[in-house]
Amino acid sequence: MGMTSPSRRTMRGVSNGILILIGVCFALPLLWLLLASFDGAATLTLKWPEHWTLDNFGKVLTPTLTFIPLLNSLMLSFGCAIVTVIVAVLAAYPLSRYKMRVNKPFLYGILFGTGLPITAMMVPVYSLFVAFNLIDSMPGIILFMSATSLPIYSISSAPP
Repeated sequence: MGMTSPSRRTMRGVSNGILILIGVCFALPLLWLLLASFDGAATLTLKWPEHWTLDNFGKVLTPTLTFIPLLNSLMLSFGCAIVTVIVAVLAAYPLSRYKMRVNKPFLYGILFGTGLPITAMMVPVYSLFVAFNLIDSMPGIILFMSATSLPIYSISSAPP
């Protein structure tokens, strides 16, 4: 008897079985997370809670643990998005509309800058932030995040 390819029904069954196994591997930790959040004596085992409680949420949802870091994250993300979009638009418009001799070298410079590892930029950026007193400040973090995400927007909005 010669070798034949497996039937479509067999392949569908095998692929569905593998997908179900992968789904269970993702669903079990989520189920444990949900059940442990309502369990007063949660452990690392997946079990039905004996005593249902909302005390775990009260312990976590405090201003110092949740709300102040969430506000800081919102300020950082919105500040970074606003600065990045404004600077990218101001840079992209002249690069796309005006033909200058420096367009290609400038874009190659931006492309080269995106290829640099972040560790190569850490010392110069740190010394710059020390000189401008931006260490551990919200504007300093917003500027750094904007500067590191800006080359991506500049290249994607530049003409071919």
